Amino acid sequence: VAQQAYFFVAFGYDVIAPSNNTLMNHLKKALRVFKAVFFTSVVVPTAVLVTVNFWVLNSLLDPALIEDTQVLQDYVPSWMNHSLHTTVLLFALVELVLTHRRYPRWTARGRLMAAVVVLAYTSWVTLAVLVGSAWPYPYMRLMTVTQRLGYLLANCALAAWSYGLGQNINTAIWGET
Repeated sequence: VAQQAYFFVAFGYDVIAPSNNTLMNHLKKALRVFKAVFFTSVVVPTAVLVTVNFWVLNSLLDPALIEDTQVLQDYVPSWMNHSLHTTVLLFALVELVLTHRRYPRWTARGRLMAAVVVLAYTSWVTLAVLVGSAWPYPYMRLMTVTQRLGYLLANCALAAWSYGLGQNINTAIWGET
């Protein structure tokens, strides 16, 4: 969803970019800042997180522990499920390679924002369990509280590391910005 939101905003920016009136210039500046922060702190880290988690969990666990496979297969073919969880990273990397951007100078804040996104998603999962008594991902119900905390911390660390990965790729391609 983050990637779709980003590309929608990026498209909107490209549509209004030729405009040169005062209101549009303010909107362009706001969208440019939003794109920079959102792409670097949310899009790239969540793309890495989704792809890595999907492939690691699918290679280590029974698919039935990852999601309700029968319900999923009724509506989403296996190839589509795999592509949905892989192309998010591919599209983020293509955008990173094709589009020059200035990474914000506040690397620590960017890493923190990436980790906060993981915490927000984890809060949603926890709320689903508390309110609906259902685990969105069946493997999580098998974990102890300590294991869940370890998994959360590992995902926060992966998200923070992914921010740096995006920054390093950007610098390698476009130079220091």
